[in-house]
Amino acid sequence: MKRMLLFSVLLATSTACTPMPPNAKPSRPYPPRLAQCQADPGQQYVGQAASDDVVSQVQSATGAKTVRVLKPGMAATMDFRDDRLNLQLDEHDVIVKVSCG
Repeated sequence: MKRMLLFSVLLATSTACTPMPPNAKPSRPYPPRLAQCQADPGQQYVGQAASDDVVSQVQSATGAKTVRVLKPGMAATMDFRDDRLNLQLDEHDVIVKVSCG
């Protein structure tokens, strides 16, 4: 019985430290990255009224997956998402800043 236990322990510890071959892929690869937002193409919309059509155009131009429209005094979370477009508006709903995050 003691030999069997000793053999099991030795077997478990010897395989646990076996290195992976250099070209082996992990069994659970990371999920693909989401599309990233690119704010530069959206700068042409600064100064325009933030109608539904314009917001949709900015989103399409920047490649953002989601859009967050921020009006003056509006609370916003500080989490960073590289697939999110942020549109800051003035008191007349005119786009004053286009950014990602």
